[in-house]
Order: sequence, then C-alpha cells, then structure tokens
Amino acid sequence: MLKFINFGKSFFRQYSGAFIRKFEIRLLAFKKVPEDYRSSIESWVLEAVSCKVQKLAMFSWKRGSAIAEHIIRSTIFTCRILVSLKLSNINFVKLKGIHLPLLKELRLDVCLDDEDSLSELLQGCPLLKEVNLDIESEKDVNFPKSVCLPNLKALYLQGFKLSLDKDMHSVFIQSTSLDIWSSSAGEI
Repeated sequence: MLKFINFGKSFFRQYSGAFIRKFEIRLLAFKKVPEDYRSSIESWVLEAVSCKVQKLAMFSWKRGSAIAEHIIRSTIFTCRILVSLKLSNINFVKLKGIHLPLLKELRLDVCLDDEDSLSELLQGCPLLKEVNLDIESEKDVNFPKSVCLPNLKALYLQGFKLSLDKDMHSVFIQSTSLDIWSSSAGEI
C-alpha cells in the first residue's frame, strides 16, 4: 500500500496545477484507518479539486467509510466547477453549506441520517439534469415537498423508504424538461 500512496503523491507533484477532467477513487474499508492512508487520500482529493476536476467519483468498498465522509464534507460539496459527482457507500450525518453551481449529474448511494440534508443538497445544485439517489437511513427520509430544478431531465429514487408526511398528498417537482421519473422505493 505504501508504494501506491507514494505513486499518488509523485503523480500529483508531477502534474501540480494541471487540469484534471475526471478523478475516480475506490477506497478500502478499514476498521481503523491508518493515518498515512487517510492523509494521502485527503491530499489527493484536495489536489484533484485544486486542478479543477469536473467529474469526481468516490467509491468505498464498505458502507460507512469515515475517511470518505471527512473528505467529502471538507472539500467536495463546495467545488464550484464540478459537473458530475458520484459517491457510493458513504455515510453522512449532516450536510451543510453545499454550493455546486455547475453540477449537472448527481449519483448518490449513501447513508443519510439528517432529514434536511437532502433538501439542502438539491437546493445547492441549481443546474442538475440527472439525479440518481439510493438513500439508506436509520430514520425515514422525507423527500422535499417542493423541488425547483428547472433543468432536471431524469430523477431516479431507489432503495429507501420515501415517506410523505400526513399533511402531504404529493411531491411537487418544478422542471420544464423532466422526461424520466423512476422510483423503486421500498414504501411510498
């Protein structure tokens, strides 16, 4: 693993400041994350963001990777040039301060335990065209009552209990170009 970490460091040193169009990383799941692994992965993601990465994908082999959660909360959700974001098997306690003004594609297969985070996430991405959410939660996750995403063309909701509160009879999605709506939620 040390050779791989050193390879990553030398790669980013060599291409420091160069434009990176796509960065994808798959994280190993450790019960206790070695500090050198954590700091190296964090520095790679920071370098990718500083190199104006447009497409970012992070996958953890095991749901609930603390290292991935820390990285994402500190850098990714404020990356102004990101166009595509794909995250898999990552836990989020609470998402705040999301600002992804150019994001068009969002694919999340995550565990989310804060009811307002989903709404905050969608509001922070005004140009979304495709949203694919596979949300797992210990609590019920309420889909926002009203979503204004004028460019949204495809919305996929999978695997989570989509609960509508008793005063709500519908979800209002404001989009002039929605072509695809797919839900395989456990309960609606």
